[in-house]
Amino acid sequence: MRQKKGFTLIELLVVIAIIALLLSILMPSLGKAKEVARAAVCKSRLHQWGLMFAMEHQEREGIMAQGRYGLYGLDSNYARQWGPPGTGMWMVYMTKYFDDKKMVSCPSAIKIEGKTKSTDAWYPEPEVDDHWVYNTIFKTGGSFGMNGMIGRFLYGPEGEVWYGPRRYTKLNKIIIPSETPLFGDSANLMPHVKVSAIRNLRQEEESPFSGGGQPGDSSEIKNHTDQIMINRHSKGSHWLFVDGHVSRIGVRSLLRQKWHKRWKEDLVANTIVFETDMPEWTKGME
Repeated sequence: MRQKKGFTLIELLVVIAIIALLLSILMPSLGKAKEVARAAVCKSRLHQWGLMFAMEHQEREGIMAQGRYGLYGLDSNYARQWGPPGTGMWMVYMTKYFDDKKMVSCPSAIKIEGKTKSTDAWYPEPEVDDHWVYNTIFKTGGSFGMNGMIGRFLYGPEGEVWYGPRRYTKLNKIIIPSETPLFGDSANLMPHVKVSAIRNLRQEEESPFSGGGQPGDSSEIKNHTDQIMINRHSKGSHWLFVDGHVSRIGVRSLLRQKWHKRWKEDLVANTIVFETDMPEWTKGME
């Protein structure tokens, strides 16, 4: 009797079916494991940013750095007085502590290469940013942002100070540092978060930075408030707080934090009710 060699067609199909079944079981687990690893890297980078900010503020004796975005030319009197546009931005003055441009990004952020916009990260726009971002190592963009209500932020040729009375200018002036976001996941490099935008966010049927939606046209929406509401890490995002701790904060819970001096007072004054004033797509994202 001849000994059988190899597999029959039926046996081969059975083996392939078993392998396919195992892959279908393992793939979601592998995807979750990858996200856990990316989230760990994100939190690690934010912890490092906490140390860098602490060193920077110690050098400045607790005074927050002055941000200068700058809609002015390099040859202007304003540039000669204050320095080139962008020199006061966190990613520029903090480069003395790091030399890896990946430090400005979360590995879970989605970038669209070759385009000036992305769903989950900030990207230089030629018509706005080519006068400073393209002259730095950050011309490919990033996905972390600094709370724009911390520090004295100058904008425009006259040096206007955005939302002056609501700003924190010294660390020791921050009453609840454990609730005050400093730096974290953002689709804007320096988001200015405003209470007055919360109700207008209800116009958006889906998150503009979580898989395909686009920001609304309202000027109130375009004040960066929607650009921190990112479903990047299990229906939330990672933020470094002024006291040095890093936490994952749900999309809804993020707006409950104390973004500036008068945040909670502004919530009361505008009668914001999170249960009814938040957009529908944020349900379950506490």
